[in-house]
Amino acid sequence: MPTLSDDQIINAGMAQTLQAEACRASTMVGWLVMLDPPDYPGKVIARLSTKTVTPYVLVAETVAELHAALPPNPTGVDAMSLPQLEMVLNRDPRAALLVVQHDWR
Repeated sequence: MPTLSDDQIINAGMAQTLQAEACRASTMVGWLVMLDPPDYPGKVIARLSTKTVTPYVLVAETVAELHAALPPNPTGVDAMSLPQLEMVLNRDPRAALLVVQHDWR
């Protein structure tokens, strides 16, 4: 996993662009969401993931703020709703994966 010094903090617009590029290039794209990770204490983050974890990170104060910043799903694969995401993170604050695109070929 990239280290904090490798991270590239991105905004919602950049997240949408990066997600679209990743969906064209990879069969599996998702956002790894973490609550209060060690490198970002007190924050909620989402890290773009493809076949590997990328350095692209969205950082927010709340789950709702992060959820609003995540790009819309371009492929019809259901990502978690905000209540589902909050429930998963409250149960296990380490991570929840929002799948954006998958192609099991």
